[in-house]
Amino acid sequence: MNKLLKLSTFNVYDNFESKKHLVYNILTQASFYLDEETFNKLHENPDLLEENYKKKLLKDKIIVPNDLDEEQYLMKNFNERNDINGLLNLTICITTSCNMKCIYCYEEGIKRVTISEHTIEMIVSWIKNYIHKHNIKNLGVLLFGGEPLVAKKELAIVMKQINKLCVDKKVNVTFSIGTNGVLLTKEVASELKKLGLKGAQITIDGPQELQDKRRPMVNSESSFYTIINNIKEVADILQTIIKINIDKQNIDQVDELLNSLENLGIKKSVSFKVEAIAKTPVSSNNQTHYCNINAFNPKKKELALAYLNTIELIENRGFRVDKSTAHMTPCMFTSKSHFIINSDGNIYKCISAVGIEEFKVGNVAEFNFNENYTKFIEFINLSYECFKNKCPYIPKCGAGCPYESYCSCNDIYEVECKKEFYANFYKEKFKRLYDKTFERCKGTS
Repeated sequence: MNKLLKLSTFNVYDNFESKKHLVYNILTQASFYLDEETFNKLHENPDLLEENYKKKLLKDKIIVPNDLDEEQYLMKNFNERNDINGLLNLTICITTSCNMKCIYCYEEGIKRVTISEHTIEMIVSWIKNYIHKHNIKNLGVLLFGGEPLVAKKELAIVMKQINKLCVDKKVNVTFSIGTNGVLLTKEVASELKKLGLKGAQITIDGPQELQDKRRPMVNSESSFYTIINNIKEVADILQTIIKINIDKQNIDQVDELLNSLENLGIKKSVSFKVEAIAKTPVSSNNQTHYCNINAFNPKKKELALAYLNTIELIENRGFRVDKSTAHMTPCMFTSKSHFIINSDGNIYKCISAVGIEEFKVGNVAEFNFNENYTKFIEFINLSYECFKNKCPYIPKCGAGCPYESYCSCNDIYEVECKKEFYANFYKEKFKRLYDKTFERCKGTS
């Protein structure tokens, strides 16, 4: 008799306790803790599992129909997620100028340009064309830099012009801003909220001495207490995410930063995003560069533990961690609905690659993309090579990060395998989840 069910390709198994087994699915993020008998039955013939248990495992795709082609299923899933679906997401760099000179800045070395009124007009025209061509119903705009608030006048013009267009075209628009927080006062937040600003992501990396060392102001003044005060003032005005960029220098001082933030009484008003700094095109050619020395190896266990330990620390202090933390690929690079528009009008497909010619897909003066666009959208097809190796981490990897490949070997299409990182990240993640669940159960028994 032919089997009706089979184990998913995207399962990972760990025997972490005597006669106890952990199975988790990378696609669904579902996990189960199985005794020896159930684990053996699962592997021998999942058809023979108890009916209710079988339904649970099917629902979470630990087991799947025997005739399901998981390779095609996942690629279809990728393509559907990457399609337009009535949505356009834009990151608009208002200026590449900044009032800080962060030691790990990925925009190091690019030309400093503030958006002109002519470029704004072309951006709005480009958006109008895209809305019409793709029947866009929802537009998300991230106002970015450099530091976007050093060009607040131009930023306001962008918002007003896009608002006008979206009213005319009956498109829902949502604005958010990525900022270092120095200029985001209560007054500025209130003013921009009237123009439709919903959320702000504010970056701060550590306690005062470390923050001022890592993210010094151009004028050499301290920014720490200015940012702390602004976070407190705007947390009730805008949906606020506090972003911490981590590396080997500041990983052990996040707790001290949380002490300062905890005293603000904003726990219910903010969430945190944690992101590891990375090598940059500039640092790749300089072994003594800060990023080369202090960035965690993106392929190794050290980065997995850095993320998990920081997330756990923040949550244990009673703060929320945003779901975008430790977000894996596939990302905007392969999406048909997500673009970065630089202040000079050039269009890119990676937020870290603004100003890098190899990542450019067009300009707002034109309504057609260059040949890079199709290549980038099809980048996800490199995953087929990973399927040959039966890698369970493809749902979260999607052939890896093109920017990391570019910085590492100057080739966007050279897949940098991060299996070691993913294996350690998910094994530790689900083990910690089990430990927490076990402790809660023990506490209520």
